[in-house]
Amino acid sequence: MHSIQANELVSVVIPVFNAERFLAEAIRSVQQQTYPHIEIIVIDDGSTDNSFQVASSFPDVRCFRQPNGGISAARNTGVAQCRGELLAFLDADDTWVVDKLERQIEAANSDPEAAFITGLVQQYFDSQYDPRGASLPPQNDGPVAGTLLIRTATFRQVGEFNPELRLGEFMDWYSRATTAGLKRHHLASVLLRRRIHGANTVLQQRASQKDYLAVMKAHLERKRRLAAPASG
Repeated sequence: MHSIQANELVSVVIPVFNAERFLAEAIRSVQQQTYPHIEIIVIDDGSTDNSFQVASSFPDVRCFRQPNGGISAARNTGVAQCRGELLAFLDADDTWVVDKLERQIEAANSDPEAAFITGLVQQYFDSQYDPRGASLPPQNDGPVAGTLLIRTATFRQVGEFNPELRLGEFMDWYSRATTAGLKRHHLASVLLRRRIHGANTVLQQRASQKDYLAVMKAHLERKRRLAAPASG
């Protein structure tokens, strides 16, 4: 990532769809970061609740509306609006730990060959959700968009999220990034608190098989092309 200067701006993109109950907490977790140079961009992806009004109640948040197109399309719209040299994402129902960005910037400066920084996710059940005996691993160290910090220019070189995917879109982006040879620096500390609630659980059940199979197929095809000998 090269060294990050103390005054570089981080653009934080928060897509939201009908998450009025959680959105304010997500926004405040960004505003309370120990790294101060941040802009927050909320993309209301066709919400029918008061999500846009919640976002608009924060005077320093840039808010945009669009017809519902899914999380990939909303994130892509947010990236197009970015002014910062650095880019991060947060889902509207999740929160960051208070020094998330500070830790990542320290890591980037200690590992200049890293193209992007990620970290651990702590998962928990929402207080109003009945898991009916389900259990969660306390931490998730897989690639998650909410832990990403990357230079905006580098993200754009890899390309946008695939708008045809409603789930697995970040795994698809991560596959493209790593196949292109970009190095990840992964912090062994929690950066993101992911809330599990009724709406996101239903989405996973409905979309996971089809979208994850598409992501895996594309990933394997990239690896096959990379491994194939060049024709003489």
